Amino acid sequence: MSTLLPARASDHQDTSFLGCRFPAGDLTDLYVFESPDPNNVVLAMDFDPFIPRGADRPFDPALLYQFKVDTTVPPDGLEELVLQFQFSGTAPNQTVTMYGPAAPNVAGTRSTLLATARGSGPVNQTINLPDGVKLFAGLRKDPFFFDLERFFEILPDRNYLLQPNPAPPLQVLSFRPPGQAMDMFANFNVHSIVVELPRQLLGGGRAGVYMSISLPEQDFANVPPTGTVFAC
Repeated sequence: MSTLLPARASDHQDTSFLGCRFPAGDLTDLYVFESPDPNNVVLAMDFDPFIPRGADRPFDPALLYQFKVDTTVPPDGLEELVLQFQFSGTAPNQTVTMYGPAAPNVAGTRSTLLATARGSGPVNQTINLPDGVKLFAGLRKDPFFFDLERFFEILPDRNYLLQPNPAPPLQVLSFRPPGQAMDMFANFNVHSIVVELPRQLLGGGRAGVYMSISLPEQDFANVPPTGTVFAC
């Protein structure tokens, strides 16, 4: 199995609403790669960024986390398979339950929980599930590396022409070399869901993988108007 179009990108705190009011719903990175076992593939979903090292922020039981797999060739943007995850309990004794991979009850932007769970277990531990599936859900160091200080020297986020003492912009034209760059994310963790499973459970052929986090529809109805939501 391989992704249809390999992509390299990351995003943290996509909006002020996610950053300030709803960090548990903030997706950051998706990884799909081959396992050391050539019969297996690994899917990894990172979310809930900027958890300080040493902090133990719990998972949100109200949310539904999903890997969605498009096996159509050429891809049609709709999932033929889903892997779903829900959390329960309170910290430090939370558990995670996995559903699928299986055909979704409905494809697209709305989702419902699959009828049968594959299995469950405690967070922050590797869980062995039927059919050779391994699951981990817990805290991990954020693997994203970004020298934000240098980035703002290259591309300032202020209009210096309007500042009292404008500094000349664009004096720095490149990032620091390896070994000198400073990782803004070095002291932060993320929440991760990592699944290793046999390729055949995802169809065994080419596949496009994406991820989503969903709220119950009634929660969306309670979200205040946009102007209020995005105030920090």
